[in-house]
Amino acid sequence: MKPEEVAEQVIYKFVKKIYNEECEAKKKEKLTHQEIVELVNKTYEEKEKSLRKKIKSAIKTLCTPKEMGNDEEVEKLLKKIFEDPEFNKTKITQEVEVQQKIK
Repeated sequence: MKPEEVAEQVIYKFVKKIYNEECEAKKKEKLTHQEIVELVNKTYEEKEKSLRKKIKSAIKTLCTPKEMGNDEEVEKLLKKIFEDPEFNKTKITQEVEVQQKIK
């Protein structure tokens, strides 16, 4: 599995878990757009370091050494993933909204 694919899966599962916890806490099936935006902003700011560690660990666990490359390549991937926070927050918000519609 490619490191990019692993990162995408880890981010998806991470966001899904936090989203589900928020729905449970609010006793709602779905969140409003504003609630999603606030959740994504808060989570992104508070959990970025934790998410980076989860991605790095998953890459090391799920990728072969050949697929993973060296630590420098993994760090470059992480830098690329997190280099534009506003774009990432928007993309995550949109993904959550799409998943809500499918639910």
